Amino acid sequence: MMTKIQKILKEREKSVYWLTMEIKFNKTNGRLAVLGRLPATVHMRAKIAEVLEVPIEEIFDSEGLALRE
Repeated sequence: MMTKIQKILKEREKSVYWLTMEIKFNKTNGRLAVLGRLPATVHMRAKIAEVLEVPIEEIFDSEGLALRE
């Protein structure tokens, strides 16, 4: 099952790698956060939401894990 972030990226024909380059965070940590395997920091959540132009609550839970579809 994919995360909401992955779904948004797929719909926009963008990659996880593209997103990590846009948010300027460590690629490994960014990828793991997008896949929902690592909680994203508050700052990382804000950057990802900003780049994707969606509310933070729409893509992350209260602990920083990416929400799944």
